[in-house]
Amino acid sequence: MGRTFHIAAMAVFLSTSFWISGASAADRPVALVESIEGAPGAGVGFLDYVYPEQTVDLGTNGVLVLFYMGACSVETVRGGRLTVGKDAGEVEDGTIDVKKVPCRGANIVVSEESSEAGATVDRVTPFSKQDWSEWTCLTSALMGQIEEFA
Repeated sequence: MGRTFHIAAMAVFLSTSFWISGASAADRPVALVESIEGAPGAGVGFLDYVYPEQTVDLGTNGVLVLFYMGACSVETVRGGRLTVGKDAGEVEDGTIDVKKVPCRGANIVVSEESSEAGATVDRVTPFSKQDWSEWTCLTSALMGQIEEFA
């Protein structure tokens, strides 16, 4: 399974709360940074969200890869100054390569069972870093959706 799919699935899962919360469109992230190289002053990093009208200066040698969650596309931007759009970016003095990727973010259905999902944390008492571990569990409904892509 490709790295892009894993990042896409994670982005869709983690960003759902932004759409459910009722935040305005300008406050919602539209893309996720998959990678950035050669642009130390760009102001974004790996797995950062980017927002509409945000600008990213890549200089002449910077390369930025963005996953647009609503458009199910991956943009590779080489050099220039990127202005993030709702479903695609625009670049000055650089190039953009756009690739559509499979994703099903628009088809997420919250059932009564999945609306009851939650998490618990059990801590070892007394707390010791040596004994500490963290586990993340996905609901069986979500696992079924992810397995469809496998």
